[in-house]
Amino acid sequence: MHLSGSPARGYRAEPTSPPGTVRLYGLSEANAIAVVPEDTSTVVAGDTLHCLLLDA
Repeated sequence: MHLSGSPARGYRAEPTSPPGTVRLYGLSEANAIAVVPEDTSTVVAGDTLHCLLLDA
């Protein structure tokens, strides 16, 4: 995913690949990984998730 924003404004996450797919190009463009709880089967716009920021 691509994460943008700041602690003061909040953050917005956008997928780098279509949902349900894993594409190497999308992973190469990502700057964060969302941590989805094991017992969560669906994530929708507006849900709050913890994210791991990746070094650029």
